[in-house]
Amino acid sequence: MLKKIAFFVFALGLGSSYASANLGYELCVDSCEASWEMCRGIPQRPGSQACVRELDRCRAQCAVKYP
Repeated sequence: MLKKIAFFVFALGLGSSYASANLGYELCVDSCEASWEMCRGIPQRPGSQACVRELDRCRAQCAVKYP
């Protein structure tokens, strides 16, 4: 009985660690998108893709940081 309880507690801890990692990724991407919105508000050269490149770079970093 004690082994079953210990395994259950272990499984809960393991599941919550995966959930928090996924939440971290979502927060990272949300931060990227907020930065992108701010970048779009800054007047830039016509046709400049700087904000889009920065958004792509930020998302790629999130994917590396939270696999």
